Amino acid sequence: MKTLNQSLVVLFFTLFFLFFFSNRVFALEYTISFTGSGAGTVIDSVVVKNLSLNSQVIVPQGSDLKLVNQLNSDLLFNSYSKNISVCQNSFSDMINVTFLSVQNSNAQIQVFGTNGTMLIGVTENLQAGKNSIELLLPCGVFILRIAGKGYSYATKLISNLQLNAKPSIRLLNSFSQTTATLQKSKNSVITMQYYSGNLLLYRAVSGKNTTIVTDKPIGNATTNFEFVECKDADANYYSVVKIGRQTWMAENLRTTRFRNSVAMYEIVIDSLWGLSKDLNWCYLDNSPENNLKYGKLYNWDVVSDFGNIAPVGWHVATCAEWDTLATYLGGTGVAGGKLKEIGIPTWKNPNYKATNESGFSALPGGSRHYGGKFYDPVSSYYFGNDAKWWCREQFSVGWGFSVALGYSTDAISILNATPKRTGCSIRCVKD
Repeated sequence: MKTLNQSLVVLFFTLFFLFFFSNRVFALEYTISFTGSGAGTVIDSVVVKNLSLNSQVIVPQGSDLKLVNQLNSDLLFNSYSKNISVCQNSFSDMINVTFLSVQNSNAQIQVFGTNGTMLIGVTENLQAGKNSIELLLPCGVFILRIAGKGYSYATKLISNLQLNAKPSIRLLNSFSQTTATLQKSKNSVITMQYYSGNLLLYRAVSGKNTTIVTDKPIGNATTNFEFVECKDADANYYSVVKIGRQTWMAENLRTTRFRNSVAMYEIVIDSLWGLSKDLNWCYLDNSPENNLKYGKLYNWDVVSDFGNIAPVGWHVATCAEWDTLATYLGGTGVAGGKLKEIGIPTWKNPNYKATNESGFSALPGGSRHYGGKFYDPVSSYYFGNDAKWWCREQFSVGWGFSVALGYSTDAISILNATPKRTGCSIRCVKD
């Protein structure tokens, strides 16, 4: 009996220490602060994407990011909640929430379960003063988190709705006030779920300049964003990303003019695209809605030195610079996956081995065949399947070089001989 009791005692303490130390070992809590330099020292906001978990938060100006591997109510309630009130609407099963915004800015509104899982989240542009939202939630207890520029608070929500309705958040009113006074609160901290080894992508904005950085944090850190102006002749500003020693545009070119203000020509009619010898551009599928996301497609002639299509301080990437990029990312056989935006909402399934760990954020803008169709019957380059960019060099009188990525491979193809009248995207590199 004594031996049995001793064994039980040993077992108890063994389990206790295993539980205690395992919780301590696996408890993760990192604080990430942000600074800016170069063309911008004040950071307006940082969009943080956890590429490994497919989640996102927005860190407003003056706030820190807290990374934890276990979200809970104590971490979410990191500021006073006296500036927020909740009213249950007994007639419609909706929950009305009124809160105070300290200034005009975007605010992130998120609802979490008690286990820390985010149920729904939206971003709204709010005016300074009193704001109201309406929420529809399934039956249960939840935590509402609202974070804007200069404020962050949370409150508990209880929903008695018995129907299995889809969660929703709707902005009811945003009342502008001359002054909005917040009660004293702690420094704003935005909490995000994170596990060791997860890949984060930071998209920081300072004025009109945007910089992208990727990271796998291993502890408390300060991330500095070096802002670089990248503005074309049409006054479009572009996100930039530093990869190795190169600084690249993280978006495709959208300009319609050269630096000397000489205009290029939009070609809409398919039959005219291949016949024209002018400096041409078009929207993907001739749809202006694709412009901001995918940029424009150009024939090769626009990348010649005439007028210089690149933003001041930048130039169209050469084949050698594409090769340097690929080498830095492990070689042409694997670099493509590290350049592609993750997921399959835009890239065709399976978007093979896409990680975007470089921050290059390549999207499948396809190309325009020299015959005018947005499909190449020979190489099958098409919107959703592939991305294709011009190199600065020409292959011959009627041919240029291009670079390509595909949905079914993690390779990058460089030095592709391509008819100059083909429509391809353009990426530029800092001088």
